[in-house]
Order: sequence, then C-alpha cells, then structure tokens
Amino acid sequence: MQLHIGDIISTIFILLIFLAMFFVMIKMIKNVKSTAVLPSRDTLQQHVDELTTRVRDLEEQVHNLSKRQ
Repeated sequence: MQLHIGDIISTIFILLIFLAMFFVMIKMIKNVKSTAVLPSRDTLQQHVDELTTRVRDLEEQVHNLSKRQ
C-alpha cells in the first residue's frame, strides 16, 4: 500500500474541517444555553402558587375519598 502526499494532505484537511466544526458546534451550544430566556420571578411565583393550590385540592380529594371508604 502506497501513501501519496496528496492522500495525506487531503486526510489532514478533512480532519481539520471536522475538528473546526466540532468546536463551532460546542460554541454555538454554549451560546444558546447562556441566552436561554428565563421567565420572570413573578411568573415563576405565580406558577408555584397555582401548583400549590392544585396539590391542596388533590390532597382534599384524596382525603374525601378515603373518608368514603
């Protein structure tokens, strides 16, 4: 099997392209994660309050069902 200089150069070139793509993808993923939109604190508190109310209602329903039996 003979290795020609052209084969070596093209293989190195392709590997460098893949390496560059890999680092670009990592950088893009980091940028997307850092710029993710978080809901405001008031919105989060509202969601927590709604979930707390739903949990209380479900606990009451379970309690009422256990009384019936």
